Amino acid sequence: MLLKGRRVELRPLSPEDFESWRDMRLSNFDWLVLWEPRQNLKKPDSLEDRYYFESRCTNREREMNLGSAWSFGIFLSAKFIGEINISNITRGAFQSGHVGYWIDENC
Repeated sequence: MLLKGRRVELRPLSPEDFESWRDMRLSNFDWLVLWEPRQNLKKPDSLEDRYYFESRCTNREREMNLGSAWSFGIFLSAKFIGEINISNITRGAFQSGHVGYWIDENC
């Protein structure tokens, strides 16, 4: 799925996006650490683990197919600049979901 505006595109991340994702996360580390939960020190460093990123992409695709979450990379003029997610999607009389995002500090 691709959502396209005049300058911004939203699309699911794929394993081919690992380097762009990692580089953006590393260059924005000091900015993002202010807003994100602390890392579990027993887990591998996700910024250096391509397998983790590939698994993450697969899990996000599965959630989208189930309709329980939607996850997109944010691209400005084809450059990766962040992510937006809608999670805990509930259907029925009370339709809801939680929105979270992160974006390059310089955008």
